[in-house]
Amino acid sequence: MIHFVQEQIEIVKGEKKDYLKLADLHYVKTKILLPSDIWIAKPKGRYKENFPPVVGVNVWATPFPNHRARDKATANFFKQPNSRTERLDLVNRNIRYAARLIVLPAFRKLGIGTKLLNDPLLTTRIPLLETFSPIDFTNDMLVKAGFRRYNCPAPPWYQRFESCLLSLGLTKQSFTCPTIVHNRLNGLTGIRRLFYENEIKTFLKHFREWYTSPHGIERTKFFLHKLGYPQAYFLWRNPRVKLTS
Repeated sequence: MIHFVQEQIEIVKGEKKDYLKLADLHYVKTKILLPSDIWIAKPKGRYKENFPPVVGVNVWATPFPNHRARDKATANFFKQPNSRTERLDLVNRNIRYAARLIVLPAFRKLGIGTKLLNDPLLTTRIPLLETFSPIDFTNDMLVKAGFRRYNCPAPPWYQRFESCLLSLGLTKQSFTCPTIVHNRLNGLTGIRRLFYENEIKTFLKHFREWYTSPHGIERTKFFLHKLGYPQAYFLWRNPRVKLTS
């Protein structure tokens, strides 16, 4: 059955609108605003009449400017340039971030996700592809595709922010309920309110699109979601392409 379904599916370049149709099916609800590359799994031949037009999507994006796990995995290769601009240019020329891999629920466990992950690796000219994942979540598929795993414990600024929220009298269980956390923040006044607002902004400075966002339930949802720090960094090295310095 698995091989039969795979034979009826082809992997082709897609568009952002293809991703957005499936975006809400991913366990990470934050949408990728600026994808760099998109591939879709679509039916071919006579199966176009029986299958949805897009049954899966693989989204790559521009990478994070820096990451400790990347530095470890690449022996600090991307820290060599003296200026921030040069370092960003080096990162963007050599790396893409595998941001989302989504398959329609009815088509899961049929090897379509594996095909979506693997096929673009056969033709890409990007030297490195990186991604993050909780331990034992997508490890097997990534490792089989040639990714190497590096453990990456949460940095001190994550731990500081979590401790800050706990000092409000919250529990880690309450982090799954944004309304509870947001109401607790709304109840703060004076110096305490300024203190926690500063801590939130210090945390959010690591996330470009949210650093200047105002106090509100959407911002609370975002930083609570980010507290689930990925426990592993995965890196795929293109055997056909060398890093460009």
